[in-house]
Amino acid sequence: MYYDLHGLESVCLRIGSVLKDDDPTKVARSQSVWLSHRDLVQLVKKSLLAEVQFAIYYGVSNNRDRFWDISNAVAEIGYQPEDDASTR
Repeated sequence: MYYDLHGLESVCLRIGSVLKDDDPTKVARSQSVWLSHRDLVQLVKKSLLAEVQFAIYYGVSNNRDRFWDISNAVAEIGYQPEDDASTR
């Protein structure tokens, strides 16, 4: 890995659908991959403060229909998404 070769710590975020108006009800796909503004801020802050050498995290809210696994972000950096597209 790059960290092993050069010592550069990094966190990669695979961001879902962040919508300008923060309203996931207008597009059906958003029900599963929506990332609210509030959850995005939390994920970025926790990623910047994380003491990890290298990590990849999915950026998605706590959507009922979510298909991306965020368990590593929860376990490693304490990410706790607060919003769910299905309750909007």
